[in-house]
Amino acid sequence: MTSAVHREDFEDNVLTVQEISGRNLCRPRKEKKPLDTYLKVIVLDNGERTKQKTPVARRTVEPTWHGTMTFSGIRSCHPEVTIVVARYSALGKSKLLGSCSFETKELDPAGSEKVLCLDLSNLTGEVKLSVKWECPYLAKVEEEERKRRAELRRQMLQKAWEGLQ
Repeated sequence: MTSAVHREDFEDNVLTVQEISGRNLCRPRKEKKPLDTYLKVIVLDNGERTKQKTPVARRTVEPTWHGTMTFSGIRSCHPEVTIVVARYSALGKSKLLGSCSFETKELDPAGSEKVLCLDLSNLTGEVKLSVKWECPYLAKVEEEERKRRAELRRQMLQKAWEGLQ
């Protein structure tokens, strides 16, 4: 049986996003004109937004944004992550080209890396990124649940075996 959940149980949560690349990024019904793009990662954690941006990838439809984005101190067990691709403009406001979202419940809370290929709305192409979600409390709870189920299976098999004798 797990103990009561406290806010401190989730203070060690860390989301890491790295090795980000785009493929075939261009606007629908337009020629494959090279764009100056950057990527913004937004984490929605219990109503609070935290965001980080990549450097601008100049004149390409196949951008690679190097570096690692680390979001630590996340208090939610399953925050929502939004990826935004925008066109950089030195003259005015940047323009949104496309976006996509996912929830960390799709990831392993024990911290194993997962490569995601995400289709973007309003933009052809996709964004590929490596994501690692570390939620120690949730990983512990899931491990306890796996052990409990394994013990139940063992007990059921033992009873079935005893019934055959």
